[in-house]
Amino acid sequence: MTTQIIAPERAQDEQREKPRKNMIMAAVMAAMFMAALEGTVISTAMPSIARSFGDISNYSWVFAAYLLGQTATSLVFGRLADTIGRRTAILIGLAIFLSGSLLCGFAWSLPALIGFRAFQGLGAGAIMPISMTIIGDLYPPQQRGKAQSLVATVFGTSSVVGPMLGGAIVQSVSWSWIFWINIPVALAAMLAFRLLLPVHERQGDGGIRMSGSLLFMGALTAALLSLSWFGNRGPEGVIALAVASALLLAFLMTELNSPAPLFVPSVWKSGHVAIANLATFCGASVIIAITAFLPLFMQALLQATPLKAGLALTAIAMGWPLGATFAGWYQLKIGLARTMLGGSVLILLGSIFFATLDAGSSFLHAASGSFFVGMGMGLLTSAAMIMVQESVTPAERGTATGSNIFARNLGSVIGASIFGVVFNASVSGQAGGLDIHAIEARIASDGFRRLPTDVAQDIGMALNHVFVAMAILAALCVVVAILNFRRGKADAEN
Repeated sequence: MTTQIIAPERAQDEQREKPRKNMIMAAVMAAMFMAALEGTVISTAMPSIARSFGDISNYSWVFAAYLLGQTATSLVFGRLADTIGRRTAILIGLAIFLSGSLLCGFAWSLPALIGFRAFQGLGAGAIMPISMTIIGDLYPPQQRGKAQSLVATVFGTSSVVGPMLGGAIVQSVSWSWIFWINIPVALAAMLAFRLLLPVHERQGDGGIRMSGSLLFMGALTAALLSLSWFGNRGPEGVIALAVASALLLAFLMTELNSPAPLFVPSVWKSGHVAIANLATFCGASVIIAITAFLPLFMQALLQATPLKAGLALTAIAMGWPLGATFAGWYQLKIGLARTMLGGSVLILLGSIFFATLDAGSSFLHAASGSFFVGMGMGLLTSAAMIMVQESVTPAERGTATGSNIFARNLGSVIGASIFGVVFNASVSGQAGGLDIHAIEARIASDGFRRLPTDVAQDIGMALNHVFVAMAILAALCVVVAILNFRRGKADAEN
């Protein structure tokens, strides 16, 4: 009798909660769309921005700075979501992101834009992990895969809209508007979270220290600068390496002595968390290489307009939600380990398409590579996120989610920087006596369409080196997924 009374009451409660859940989910998707859009809208705008500033050698740093900011704060805000509550943490992150977007539009030089992009990234570092944590709170594992397929649709849509929107904006109005379009979306999301998310009681102060995050960000920045400067800026590369080593040592000391380190041992001791995050790292590096350099290939080698170059990326958006939707419906049936492995193989297949691009390649060639990589990422990221979240207790879900977002951001920032080094070194070595600054001057004065044939060919060769390196990293992703499959798929699938 009691059971018969309680069951309808629970059903009624769930029915009453459904509209609120749907509105929270809509706010989550809007916030994530905004943050994801900033990773793609700039891709087709960057050649024009670099030309306006006469600076192509720092091209990849505009991408890397945004991702560096995300990397620095994703772990911190993941912890804050567990301590001060989801609502307060995401409102802080959205406020930072909104301010950074406003500043980016007023940048007066490429270095200024790089700095403002890093600040903008600090806010994005809060949006992604907290949004995924909120989804984990709203839905049980059986429903979470389907919810994450909606998130993949957001990423897919941003991948479609972003490049085309960026190309359209720079062809019609000031490039500043690729950043300012975020402002109304950010304000609407902040209002929704303020009204709909509950206020969580503090679970202790968590011992959160920004010093560890700042030290890690500083060490990573110095290491990337060292990587960029070695061989072409004399002792500056050595100095940057020394600074990176010192900051890394300070970070390690801070972690060892902190009551609440950024890398929480109870989270990372799970082998499945570490493997899922490593696979995510590799996949994210592949995506950033395509996002950063495919539009450049299309404009410099195929003489495409910024808008048409953006279309070459849209196949990623077609494949990603398809892969995530498949994962949402079937990954718990076929297993998370198998889903990750299938996604990794598709990423490798797509990377091979890019590694074989040349000046005579068709649009379909590039689009096919984008589609396979996108579908592979849809499978990989969905399975990896659930694997990470279900490998820890609910009290550590925010921290675990932050670790996966951290791995994705770290892969993107390191990938953008390393592939940028490959590109610059290849251009300098191939350009028949021309250095990168001479090529920058030609692009600034004549644009991509009037580049001499030999210079365009040299840029194409450098981009080929980037895509080959990308394919090698994709192969490493497959190896990691195989190790996960062999390590103990039964445990991973629980």
